[in-house]
Amino acid sequence: MKTKPHGLFIALALLSALSPQPSIVLAQGTAFTYNGKLNDNGSPANGSYDLRFTLYDAATNGTAFGSLTTPATGASNGLFTVTLDFGGIFTGSNYWLEIAARTNGPGSPGFTTLSPRQPITPAPYAIHSASAGMAATATTAGTAGSADSVSATNIVGAVQLTQLPGTVLTNNQNGVALNGTFGGNGGGLTNLNPAIATNAGFPFLQLYPAGSGVAQRPALGIFTNIQDAILALPVAPDPDHAGGGTICFAPGIYYTTANIYTPNTTNPFSLNLLGSGLNACGIVYVGAQAQNVMTLSQPNANDTFTFSMQNMFMASAVNGLTNILYFNAEGGSVARALISYCWFGYWPSMTNNGCGFSTLGSHMGLTPPTCGDGGNHNLIAINIDCNFDDKITIEHCSFNFINCVSLAADHATFNDNFFSFCGGQNTWPSTSPYHWGAAIVTMEPADYPNGNEDWNFYNNYFMATGGFAYYAVTSPNPTSLPKTSHDDQFEGLLNGVISTGKPWVMIDPNTHSAYLPQNYMLTNGTLVAAPASLVRIVDNRAGTNTGSFSFGGNVTAGGTFTGNGAGLTNLSAGAIADGLTARLAVLVPGGGTNTLCFTNGVLKAIQ
Repeated sequence: MKTKPHGLFIALALLSALSPQPSIVLAQGTAFTYNGKLNDNGSPANGSYDLRFTLYDAATNGTAFGSLTTPATGASNGLFTVTLDFGGIFTGSNYWLEIAARTNGPGSPGFTTLSPRQPITPAPYAIHSASAGMAATATTAGTAGSADSVSATNIVGAVQLTQLPGTVLTNNQNGVALNGTFGGNGGGLTNLNPAIATNAGFPFLQLYPAGSGVAQRPALGIFTNIQDAILALPVAPDPDHAGGGTICFAPGIYYTTANIYTPNTTNPFSLNLLGSGLNACGIVYVGAQAQNVMTLSQPNANDTFTFSMQNMFMASAVNGLTNILYFNAEGGSVARALISYCWFGYWPSMTNNGCGFSTLGSHMGLTPPTCGDGGNHNLIAINIDCNFDDKITIEHCSFNFINCVSLAADHATFNDNFFSFCGGQNTWPSTSPYHWGAAIVTMEPADYPNGNEDWNFYNNYFMATGGFAYYAVTSPNPTSLPKTSHDDQFEGLLNGVISTGKPWVMIDPNTHSAYLPQNYMLTNGTLVAAPASLVRIVDNRAGTNTGSFSFGGNVTAGGTFTGNGAGLTNLSAGAIADGLTARLAVLVPGGGTNTLCFTNGVLKAIQ
């Protein structure tokens, strides 16, 4: 039957799957049925019609995603049924179906597009169960080829590892790299990198120089900035816990333009700097203004700060009136400090930048005294300005082109240190103890002058120093102990000790010259020769004593005493040995003289 297509329109569009059974769905592929009702001129259509179905992604306009034509589709009382298959296009997006109709047969007019487009309702998406992208629940996953999102409460049975995506981390999985910060108890972890291992709350941090190619990763204990590393060390929450830790330096130079400082805490804190070699790694200040390279400060803290520095160097490229390493307790005390196998100096004198020697090579410390800044030696290598309840030890260190090491602490030991081109010319004011250019300046802490300085100096080597070896500042406390130095080596140095009134004893000094170091006393700003009672030299090898001895009890000595014995008193004749070389001529009765000598303590005439 042929009818005119005028007034054609869709009265109803109902989409449904062929069957609700999942197994049937998989068998049917992507086709689905469409049921509709067609009116022709206001009455239900009967006969044969050509129908065209076009799929769009919008209700109006939009993009077409396929078109199907079903020719000679039968309509009875307006109802028709067709099977449509647009392929696997239904993946969750919204679509609308546009329908056009015409009468069937020869001479049929063109298609009349019916309006509006019909939205694709969820029924056709049953065919998407083969790859259900948004299946909220799945009571049985056996027939689902893949399920990207299934509620865990609806999963029955074990999920095999082969069914999980590669990004899922499982037990006993190897070669996994994880980022971020981990929390919780790490007591069960094994084979930890030393950079992140902990030991009783003292972490070990690894430091690499800038430009080494190593990225700073604080979460793993890896740093390229020393200040960041120090501040990353744990700080104790109270006096009953310990803070701080050890920073290990990889080979290289660690430049800084600012003063390096320690945390401001009165609770226990330990800072340990461990280098990879005396001339293999170190810290160099290269800022514009003269300031400390590193300040160790713990104000008003008593015996809670400890420090160690080993196998590295520390230097400043600015030759100013300041310190390289500064201990500043400000009323507090440092419990213990150890500086061992380290090198301190003015940076240009420690490199081969035109000063004449490459001290990073085989000529360590042999820098000409005119290197840099007109030959002034201004830098204080180590300034110890605090009271030590325990002791500071500086041993096996080298000091190059600096003014001095300044000691103002109660207990200290200086052993086997090398001073080259230290002291001498500088720009410190004449009122400063550093003005006189001594390699080691000793004094008491200004805030605690208790007179208990117990210092030991032995086996220190002074080479080509321009001033003195030691400068001893008199203690304001009358109970202050005398100072002693043992077995020091002097090369190219004529001056030993300059004292402002502090007694000093130099025992067994070694020189390459035929004379001993000269010692001085500072009186009203003027240097004068020190009396033997103030600075005494005792040379046990040569039997020389420049001062006075006072003994109590018995003294037994081997060898021969020489010199003027006029001051001896209470000598016993029986204690004088035979063979007195000086003969005595005495008058005898009747005239003439006789010569006498001692034999067995008895004065007899020589026949």
